[in-house]
Amino acid sequence: PNESKSLGFESVTQMVGLEGMEPSFTFGDMTKPAVLVFDDYKIESFQNVLPEISNILVESDDYYTMVWLEYFDANGHFPLVHEIIVQPGNITYPMVALSHDFSETVEFVTNMPAYWSSFEIVFSDNNSDFVSETWSVSTENNELEVPNYNLQNYPNPFNLTTTISFDLPPRNAKDANIEVYNVKGQKVETFSNLQINNSSNQQITWNAEEQASGIYFYKLMIDDKIAAAKKMLLLK
Repeated sequence: PNESKSLGFESVTQMVGLEGMEPSFTFGDMTKPAVLVFDDYKIESFQNVLPEISNILVESDDYYTMVWLEYFDANGHFPLVHEIIVQPGNITYPMVALSHDFSETVEFVTNMPAYWSSFEIVFSDNNSDFVSETWSVSTENNELEVPNYNLQNYPNPFNLTTTISFDLPPRNAKDANIEVYNVKGQKVETFSNLQINNSSNQQITWNAEEQASGIYFYKLMIDDKIAAAKKMLLLK
């Protein structure tokens, strides 16, 4: 209703009686009538734009496979469905958002066993329309042409400090950084100016003294895109 054009008031009814020469008053009822003016309300159809998933990165070792991707929704909606379905077994693993401002591109990550034949990445912002990407062992092998940055850390697991090493050509040095996240998706460290020496092989040391024990993810970013990603375990 349009409150500025509406009217409301109260009304009280009382009964008056005469008993001898003394008047008596009794309560009758009370009402609160109102006149409401409603503005015209039009329901317009909403055109949902399907979200986009891109820059998928798959990293495997002997035990786990880590999947990173970027999610963007033109409507600014958070995904109601964000999961990976792994074969064999049809096992579902949720993907974890690394930020929650869905008006911008949001990165998602998940960890799953290393042994799989294929998996399907599924996202939806309305649980009705879905976007998906399917990867198989052959798909991963076809991606071997992507530059290998040899991102790794030692020791892993580690106590307080670990050395992160990577191959970084000089031409990429100014546009690269390493970001570290906890399992809640919170960024806990960023390393910039990664060209430490004149060779392509670089090393940096992360001091995690102020962080809690647990799993952390780290990624090498070049030109604001994920070039490589790994995980590490902090034990105190």
